[in-house]
Amino acid sequence: MEPGQNQNPNIPPPPAEITVRTMASDIASVAESGGFLPKAQTIKFSFKSAEEREKENKPAATAIPAVSKAPASDFSEKPRKESLFSKPAVVYSFIAILLIAFFFAGYYLIFPLLNPQ
Repeated sequence: MEPGQNQNPNIPPPPAEITVRTMASDIASVAESGGFLPKAQTIKFSFKSAEEREKENKPAATAIPAVSKAPASDFSEKPRKESLFSKPAVVYSFIAILLIAFFFAGYYLIFPLLNPQ
């Protein structure tokens, strides 16, 4: 049996009419009916066999266009060197270290001055 064919010939084809409901169609249906329940839209659909799809999807024999080289002047810019602080992990680590330093400075230097024993 070929790969594109159904393995069970007793399976019926899908229906030609399909009912679809979308948010936009529901809003339009409710607006048209004056606030009643929305109705689904019926779409007629034609199914094609695998042979018909293969015929449509066959690529046409076309020539491959030649790739032109870009002028060297387009690439004369040197890539920028990223700074250390452009990465978020480094910035957050630096802020965390600063906060810890302020905490220890406040606890060991300022707190004893405010509460002498």
